[in-house]
Amino acid sequence: MKSIQKKLALATCSLLAHNAQSVMAAGAEDWAVDASFLHYEEEERITVNKMIGTLVTNISESDKVKVDLVFDTMSGSTPSGALEGAGSFTTITTPSGAGGFSASSGSTALAEFSDTRLGVSLDWEHTKKRLYRINYGSSISVEKDYTSFGLNTNYAQDSSSRIVTYTAGVAVAFDDVRRSTGGTPEPFALYGGGETLENGTRVTLDTIFGVTRVFNRRTLGQLNFSTGFNEGYLTDPYKLISRTQLLDISDPSAGFDEKDTYYESRPSVRQRSSLYGSMAHSTRNDNVLHMSYRYYWDDWDIVSNTLDFRLKIRYENDFFIEPHLRFYDQTAANFYYFAIEQEVFGPNGFPEYGSADYRLDEIDGTTLGFNIGKTFSAHGKLRVRVEHIRWQYKNSLFDVNEALVFQLSYKKLFE
Repeated sequence: MKSIQKKLALATCSLLAHNAQSVMAAGAEDWAVDASFLHYEEEERITVNKMIGTLVTNISESDKVKVDLVFDTMSGSTPSGALEGAGSFTTITTPSGAGGFSASSGSTALAEFSDTRLGVSLDWEHTKKRLYRINYGSSISVEKDYTSFGLNTNYAQDSSSRIVTYTAGVAVAFDDVRRSTGGTPEPFALYGGGETLENGTRVTLDTIFGVTRVFNRRTLGQLNFSTGFNEGYLTDPYKLISRTQLLDISDPSAGFDEKDTYYESRPSVRQRSSLYGSMAHSTRNDNVLHMSYRYYWDDWDIVSNTLDFRLKIRYENDFFIEPHLRFYDQTAANFYYFAIEQEVFGPNGFPEYGSADYRLDEIDGTTLGFNIGKTFSAHGKLRVRVEHIRWQYKNSLFDVNEALVFQLSYKKLFE
């Protein structure tokens, strides 16, 4: 399920990017291999096992090729957005997951799933006159209910002094979205009924512009601006939303009954932008402090802030430990509803769009963990990553979620 992939990306993308940069830095070697295994597990919810392989080789003095291979297995259960199982009625006493909701045996509140994903990407980097680099890339990702094909290109130019590097990039992706049984549900169709539509398609366009500057021999700074546009089928074909009616219209605190459950509906376009800044500073004993901040906003009224801190502490015998702390918060989408209230939209009314997907709720998140590494020879390095992630959702039925991440990686350089 694509929804699980997006959530897992929050837990893994920063380290994967770091690993890729680390492998690409092996420019003096003929080729390099980086293999990794990642285990991601939420408490009584989702389990993901991810195997990652990266191969980099120099095909000439100015050309480098990188191949990435990713294989995932995903299973468990995830909140569907529904309050309860169809055909049964449960009283909800508060508009929060902390309010003592008790689902019946036929509950649709948690949807079970199992899926696999295979992803392959190919990048070619060409260096011209040592100051210009251009990269061309392509990727494909296949799941039982999702297929994506992407193309990208990035350009980097160093100043004559090599103090400043300017970058620009563009990427486009073409996606096919469907349920595992085929097709997609009609928006706001009654759960278990309604018309099944064709597979959903969407196009994603992303651009990035950045500048990196060396301030002195120990300090490096980076500033990036990125913007993106999605158009097409942006609804999650598995997510549901319930309609409710107050038990006592004169006393909203009395709670409400769930009446019916429907498939969600989202806008067909989305404009996204973000501003990212980072600073890396090396101390006199070669420890490295890395700090970054990312501000994100889109036309769904989601605004998020991400603060990230890492301190790489080096010891003798080529050993290091890197504590990691990350804070994240976001506002809710303008079409997020805990449920569609009959008292607001009328007995037969619906909003233009509506979703009870917990990922579109107001969220606070904290990540705490560490990386440790050991270089065993001039050409081999072992790395271990352990992290605990906690999310707090303001209005969603399941208002707290926690996960553990374990990753084991080994990089080998060959001359």
